[in-house]
Amino acid sequence: NAEYMGNCACILRINKMSTWLSAVFCVSLCLVAYGVRATGPEQVHLAWNGRYDQMRVTWVHFDENAKTLVRYGLASGQYDSTVEGNQHKMWLPIWKGRVHDATLLNLIPGMEYFYQAGDGTNWSKEFSFKALQPKLPVTFGVYGDFGDVNAQSMLKLQNETANRNFDMILHVGDIAYDMNDHFGAVGDHFMRTLEPVAASVPYMVCPGNHENHWFFLHYTERFSGITGDENMGNSGTNLWYSFNYANMHIVSISTEHSLLPFTKQRRWLDADLAWANNNRDKYPWLIVYGHRPHYCSNRKQIGAALDCAIEAPFLRRILEPILYKAKVDIYFAGHMHSYERLWPVRKGETVQKDYVDVQSPAVVITGSAGCKEKLDHDWKDNDWSAFHASDYGYGRLKVYNDTHLHWEQLSDVTDAVIDEFWMVKTQKRL
Repeated sequence: NAEYMGNCACILRINKMSTWLSAVFCVSLCLVAYGVRATGPEQVHLAWNGRYDQMRVTWVHFDENAKTLVRYGLASGQYDSTVEGNQHKMWLPIWKGRVHDATLLNLIPGMEYFYQAGDGTNWSKEFSFKALQPKLPVTFGVYGDFGDVNAQSMLKLQNETANRNFDMILHVGDIAYDMNDHFGAVGDHFMRTLEPVAASVPYMVCPGNHENHWFFLHYTERFSGITGDENMGNSGTNLWYSFNYANMHIVSISTEHSLLPFTKQRRWLDADLAWANNNRDKYPWLIVYGHRPHYCSNRKQIGAALDCAIEAPFLRRILEPILYKAKVDIYFAGHMHSYERLWPVRKGETVQKDYVDVQSPAVVITGSAGCKEKLDHDWKDNDWSAFHASDYGYGRLKVYNDTHLHWEQLSDVTDAVIDEFWMVKTQKRL
């Protein structure tokens, strides 16, 4: 990856070059280095649409005349169903591909399906996934700030996925670092590398600050398999949405868009969380994830110090009352390139030092999957900070039943679980 970045870095200096020939050569070198031009479907990834008998497949094809087809079946190489989907163009400079979406229908929950995306002539490699089912336990991979360069967690995530250790992945923002870079070539390369993970398990995302280029176009278009329709919170967008899975109501928010009262996201979020609490008997776990944390303890690096000393308290004034009122159980975030677990906290004060019948949301910051900005170090001592580590890794969330869930953070360096906790419900939260 470092070699690719070096090859492409000259694009940033095009305006200093003396001839257009040099500029054209440099752009060509970047495109060749990242392998932008492909002969068939690539960057295949899954998303769930809230229905157990369906799964969404999204991919990129650089042939603008290619059809949108997925063939699938219950045995490898034996595809007894084919669906046709839709495609759309990202209106970006130089990037010439098209994004394709299709919905697999009539799936049997819990069964493994094999599939290929293609155009009728050229097909992707074969992938497989298990159709989701409302059966417990359910295991999530959770992490953020995962880039094309220094992708420390990539191999382990590929292995975890191959071993069917995840039912779903929640990527809490900052994807590829950055999908927009080098005219989208970095996003292409990252999504190719991520294929063994994202094409095998629903890959649910939220936007981070590194997705804001071109009005979040790379995010909204590349992850268009997340629909925001009536089964996904009826938000009408993939920038914020929600879904019910087993005994959980899971909400993805955008900390990059306003959450002030009367804004579009806030109106939707208030209504969605109100619905969730009215249905708490059916969905007792309420989980929210967004990119930025409203509490954090990093202090040494200038960027991290500003994030925790200025940005987090500002977000806290808006987000904390929303989460508290809705009786959210856990809020997952990234943004800080480190790991930190908080005790249930409110208004800067520790509410309790356990996770039994939490009276305020637990906050978990897992932003150390690996990116070009490396790790954040040094910590301020806060009573509400239960554990922190400057260590590359990712998290596993396992929901066992209506009363017990388990969280663990795994180290890429040592392969060990560096932190864990149980959350327990013995009564309804008042």
